[in-house]
Amino acid sequence: MVNSDDAKVLSYDDIVVFQSDIRSLNGHSWLTDNIVNFAANYMKNVLINDATKEKVCIVYASCCELIKYTEKNQLQELLSSFEIDPMKWNIFMFNDNSDPTLIYGGTHWSLIVFSPTERTFYLFDSSNYNVPAHIENFTKKLYNFCNPSEEKVHAYDCPKMNISGDCGIFAIEYLKAILLHINSGNTSSTFQFPVMNDQFVMDRRMYWRNIIYTLSNS
Repeated sequence: MVNSDDAKVLSYDDIVVFQSDIRSLNGHSWLTDNIVNFAANYMKNVLINDATKEKVCIVYASCCELIKYTEKNQLQELLSSFEIDPMKWNIFMFNDNSDPTLIYGGTHWSLIVFSPTERTFYLFDSSNYNVPAHIENFTKKLYNFCNPSEEKVHAYDCPKMNISGDCGIFAIEYLKAILLHINSGNTSSTFQFPVMNDQFVMDRRMYWRNIIYTLSNS
């Protein structure tokens, strides 16, 4: 029997959102994988046209976990199965979980982006101004496949959060700005972000809650 406190709220493509996921949108809570993955999938469906969809590969958090712990001799097959392509914008919804025994772990969300036009990896992080070691270790596993112009990750100058639990909202908003940028036909990596103050963050939490409930009732 399903616990009524954690009943299913929405099935959207291959993502299932539960009441516990909805609760992570309250206050300044750390967003669950399901919320971040839902938001990414929803925005890809509604914000960009079909031609742009062919240029973008969004790699969800669960897939990033598999990449972290897959052996080198099996990595190319795995990356291909996720449709990661050096000719595409590859966008990784990354959390810092370091325990492979945890299905939903981690305490911080960030975005790793590979630009196919510049052949460069960028980190969009709402807390760090430098590239943490675990991000470098992750992207090293992608170098042979994506063939970047240099084997390093560049920390992108992007809006920073005031409260640590808001990192998921920031990662989602980074993704939104990047998708709109690509959809406009712009091939550069000069992205425009909104002013992301505390009120903006709370408004976006409410927005995603409303989107989920609207879809669940349709």
